[in-house]
Amino acid sequence: MDFLTQDEIKKNIVANINAGMKALGKTQQELANFLGVAQQTVSKYCVGLNVPNEATMNKIAYFLGVSVNELYGNEPLVFLSDEEKEFVLKLRSDSDFKDAIKKIVESGNPTIDEMNIVKKLRENPSMIEIVKRVLDI
Repeated sequence: MDFLTQDEIKKNIVANINAGMKALGKTQQELANFLGVAQQTVSKYCVGLNVPNEATMNKIAYFLGVSVNELYGNEPLVFLSDEEKEFVLKLRSDSDFKDAIKKIVESGNPTIDEMNIVKKLRENPSMIEIVKRVLDI
């Protein structure tokens, strides 16, 4: 197993923050507003002059709809829309919803009540992979 150096981790963080902002059409100012910091602080993250602390990394990951592991470069980047972020948050916080989705993903045979969820998943095939990752299935 190869371990990343601090410089490699820093480069990954810079590249992935920039890639995420570009993919989502977000600006440094929008990220700064979300984080409650000056735009110059975000600019320093984006060019590698500063590295965000752990709490800030969590907030940036949430803003971009990715995991902290994705920001570090340990996993491939998968960007989520606002609707997908809401879906994942509900999946993580609502055990009945989580059980229903898990049943759908594992069985592939949804009930009539689950058809709306299935329709939404089928409209966005990447959601199945996101659901599997969130549920560890």
